Amino acid sequence: MSTDTQYTPSGGAEILTCSGEYFQFEDLADDAGLGIETIAHALSLTNRFGGHTAVPYSVAQHSFLVSVYCDRDDALCGLLHDASEAYLNDIVRPAKQTLPDYKWLERRVMDKVCDRYRLPFDMPASVEEADLRMCATEARDLLPGDTWQQWGLPEPYEDAVEPWPWQVAERLFLDRFAGIASRTAQ
Repeated sequence: MSTDTQYTPSGGAEILTCSGEYFQFEDLADDAGLGIETIAHALSLTNRFGGHTAVPYSVAQHSFLVSVYCDRDDALCGLLHDASEAYLNDIVRPAKQTLPDYKWLERRVMDKVCDRYRLPFDMPASVEEADLRMCATEARDLLPGDTWQQWGLPEPYEDAVEPWPWQVAERLFLDRFAGIASRTAQ
């Protein structure tokens, strides 16, 4: 990630991303900071479940796996379904339910992502299913007890989740994006 360029903040609601660009929360037309490298890097350093897993487990790895398990035609949606967390972090679901303003902001950020990457604004059913089953799998493998059953989640996948180092998660996320992009360009 290059940080050679000098940027001047606008004084609005924005954050400086790892690419050196300011991401604007209020300006929906401005897609600065929405590069796939920026998203992959931030998600690879963002932990699932508020960091309460036995070992670090990234949103980038979760997103990669959702993109593998959802329908092939929905793979890009699966990969980017949590892209807003690159800018807002992963707020645990129970807390998110008490934060309507956060949910509104998360939707605005996802709308920007959907515009940039030409995704549908509503998550496809196959992505929703893969996301829930992946959550169950992660809970089974990375959280104590029978959490996935207590949460009323669907059956987990058979394959166990083994967390990757953040560098691996970032690289595989980017490789997956490139593979999906090349497939859809044909």
